[in-house]
Amino acid sequence: MTVEQKQKILKKELLTTKDAADLIGVSLPSIINWADAGRFESCRTPGGHRRIRRQQFVEFARLNGYLTDVVLQKSTSSHNTKFVLLDTEQDYIDTLKDFLLVNDAIEVHTCSSLFEAGVLLGLHQPTLFVCDQESIRSTGSLSQIIRHNISNVSIHVVVLATEYPVPVSHQVSNYIYLNKGSSIKDVATSLVNLAQASVVAV
Repeated sequence: MTVEQKQKILKKELLTTKDAADLIGVSLPSIINWADAGRFESCRTPGGHRRIRRQQFVEFARLNGYLTDVVLQKSTSSHNTKFVLLDTEQDYIDTLKDFLLVNDAIEVHTCSSLFEAGVLLGLHQPTLFVCDQESIRSTGSLSQIIRHNISNVSIHVVVLATEYPVPVSHQVSNYIYLNKGSSIKDVATSLVNLAQASVVAV
């Protein structure tokens, strides 16, 4: 695996066992055995899939000589603005992330479930939490996740709505709604502008 491929894995906050194995060049059973032995922290998704926190795994890998500073140097750069993106459409979220990362001052973390979103929100305290309308059908669940995981009261929740404009009866008063039907480039531009302005608008 190339250094560039390893750096791509290191952009994730939660690693799969395959990610971890590929990152340090060991077998999948080795990763599973180490996780079971508590050598680094891991958790299970509601579907039973194991996820490993990147930060702890990197510390484990460095202490045991599996990762070098050359691999890690780009993953430790500082950013001014953090986004967490939640969407089940992988192609959409990957493209949106690519547009946002054109700006070097932005750090972007993506996920496809509310479970992963809760972990990322707690770890990064982002400026913007951007979620697809279909991914958050239960508004109560989203509010609970934010309340339990976010200490940054200035976080803004942006909902990418497929039904736009969103009827007032379906809106949550402190959420920002953007049209997901717009071009992804336009959505990315709107998100950057919202982050820079640091204001809430519905």
